[in-house]
Parts: sequence; C-alpha cells; structure tokens
Amino acid sequence: MLSITEIQNHYAHLSSDLLAVILEIHDIVATVNPIATEEFRRQGIVYYDPRRGGPVKAGICQSLIFRDKIHLAFIHGAFLPDPGHLLKGTTMPKRYLSIKDYETAPWEAVRELIHAHNQFDVFTLTTKP
Repeated sequence: MLSITEIQNHYAHLSSDLLAVILEIHDIVATVNPIATEEFRRQGIVYYDPRRGGPVKAGICQSLIFRDKIHLAFIHGAFLPDPGHLLKGTTMPKRYLSIKDYETAPWEAVRELIHAHNQFDVFTLTTKP
C-alpha cells in the first residue's frame, strides 16, 4: 500500500475535504485487505488483491478523482448487494458511488461495499463468505 505521505504529496492540489475522502477510502481498504496493492492511475487510485489477479479480475475499488467529487468505483458493482441503492452508472457491470465531501459520505455503506467487492468472485459472480 502507498503511504499516507505519498498520497498527500500526489494529491496536494486537492481540497482538504476531498483529500480526507481519499485517505479514508485508503484506510478502509487497508483494514479490509491489508495486502492490497494500491496504484496511482491517470484518474485516481486503483486497489486490488494481487493474490487473485490484477485490477479487473481482483479489483477491490477505485477512487476516481473529479474537480468537486470522488467516485468510489467498483468494476463488478452491478453484482454487489446495494440495499441503499447508492451505486450509480450504466456501464455494465461497473458502478460507482459519488462522494462530494467527507462529512456527508455514507461511510458504513462504503465499508460494506468495499468489503463485499473484496470478497467478489469473478468466476461465480458471487461474494465469498
């Protein structure tokens, strides 16, 4: 995983509120999957489990950065449980949750979605217990 300092330096241009969202997502992923690989990409950060494959096959989530929001994206989000109907998007099967600021983010739902996608099996299209 990237260090907090690396993330802060890389995204020094972001508002403190959006940076706080990025760092919280980083912390949640680190808790859910301590060996996750985290990489800077053109539009944000991608997280995946290297034991199962790369960013698509073993994706955990993506933090996609926009000027005034973060899209927390799940490459197989159409298959995730989403009782609050928070996930948006029509690009099958990718879905995202738009987060505009730290204070109003649904952090418990974010944790549940990250956990579920970390457990997702692309071969059975189900989450492992």
